[in-house]
Amino acid sequence: VIALVAENKTFGRNYVYDYEILPKRHVMLHVTGDSMSSADSTLLRESAIRHGIKPDRVEVNIHKIGPDMDRHLGEVIRDIYEMTEKQLETKSAQLDSIQTLLNSVVSRLDSLSASAARTGTDVQQP
Repeated sequence: VIALVAENKTFGRNYVYDYEILPKRHVMLHVTGDSMSSADSTLLRESAIRHGIKPDRVEVNIHKIGPDMDRHLGEVIRDIYEMTEKQLETKSAQLDSIQTLLNSVVSRLDSLSASAARTGTDVQQP
């Protein structure tokens, strides 16, 4: 499902801003923008098949922005998507850093415990 959403994050003048996995293996895509064209619908069905999802299990909930949409909406949507991706990359890097630090602390504690076991002393952990 994640790959399907990533591949179809923007299509036409639409942006997939959220999704849900519903009972009975249905997927609900929450979209903002224009009505979905038949070409967009066909591309979405084909994408679902490529990702192992039956097309009849994909539902689209479109929240229209309005009839007077700015012609640059696609650029705005792409900017939002890129900003979100950058934020996710930053958070991912922070998590990697925290994981590295945690691994270092665990390794050090293991080393101290092993040393204490060899010498017969008791190591107190915080």
